[in-house]
Amino acid sequence: MAKIEFRGIADYTAKLNRLEQRAEPVMRRAVFEGAKIVTDAIRAAISALTAYPDDAWAVTGTLKGPREWEKRAMLEGLGISKMENKDGVINAKIGFNGYCEHNGKQVPIPMIARSVESGTSTRFMEGRGAIRKAVNSAKGAAEDAMRRTLDEEIGNIMNS
Repeated sequence: MAKIEFRGIADYTAKLNRLEQRAEPVMRRAVFEGAKIVTDAIRAAISALTAYPDDAWAVTGTLKGPREWEKRAMLEGLGISKMENKDGVINAKIGFNGYCEHNGKQVPIPMIARSVESGTSTRFMEGRGAIRKAVNSAKGAAEDAMRRTLDEEIGNIMNS
């Protein structure tokens, strides 16, 4: 009959137990690091958009991009949501929240962002697609940051 012998199994088991107890905070840090990179890429894409004066649509009947106040509102309303743990999966959403005031009216910032990104059905504003491009271009860097954070945090736990 074969015999298997482990040395130091109690120490290894203790390290695995520590890892299990600290798993959620570690995963939250990793997700936040990735979300931060994607959010910064979106912020840079919005900042790079050409802003048009308020009356630009009156001349051409359509806008090629956001007006200055819309661009400013999107930058102010961009953020990362609170993280959720649903069935062991940590999620964070990146998006737009809140309202801005323009000409005495409260305008929802998510509606502005949607119009700038995809355009409007009435052709009032042409879509730019800048946010989608920014998210796609930041995906690899976000995954790398998450991987580095996980490796570092798990290494710290296992070596402590």
